[in-house]
Amino acid sequence: MKLNRITTLQQIQKEFQSQFPGLKLDFYKQPHYSNQGSPKEDLILDQQQNLGSISPSLVEDEIEFSSDLTVSELENQFETRFSLNVQVSRLSNDLWLQTTATDDWTLAEQNRKGLNSNNI
Repeated sequence: MKLNRITTLQQIQKEFQSQFPGLKLDFYKQPHYSNQGSPKEDLILDQQQNLGSISPSLVEDEIEFSSDLTVSELENQFETRFSLNVQVSRLSNDLWLQTTATDDWTLAEQNRKGLNSNNI
């Protein structure tokens, strides 16, 4: 997916979830450490915001949502390449849980676990 200054958070979330329906991406105002969660008060609620308003120095580039990437690798790519703070969450029954304890799992593994927990 190509990311540029006019790409919205919602566009990224939709593309990500189309590939991984058992997962979702949330964007936060502050970074988090590996294997730690992000506080709700840092969640960016306006999904229509474009990336230029969140990361003014953003340089257009592509990001691939590869199934063999680990959660920590994906989150790190967003931070280092785009100055965006993201957290992957996995569906667990009817709740979205941040994947803090399993950041070393691949997106495919996380997605499979999320889908299986809801019999999707």
